[in-house]
Amino acid sequence: DAVEMPRDARVLLRDLRTFSRDSLDAPLSDRRLARAARLLRLSAASHGRARVDPLDCLLLQHVAWRLPEQRGAVREWLWDHLA
Repeated sequence: DAVEMPRDARVLLRDLRTFSRDSLDAPLSDRRLARAARLLRLSAASHGRARVDPLDCLLLQHVAWRLPEQRGAVREWLWDHLA
């Protein structure tokens, strides 16, 4: 937990959860969100950073879907919200 999770990354996770629930009918559980946040911190730490960077958030496209057909929608949503 030495890696900081900035507010914009927390907001992105919250909004991704809302998008997943409302648009994909695939709610993200608290457990999955916690694991995603841990993944973002791990990515930042392995790149020698003390805080999560927007580039780390691109990893969410690999963990924030339930069905393979949803991958594209999650990826597009992330690109729209990270740019």
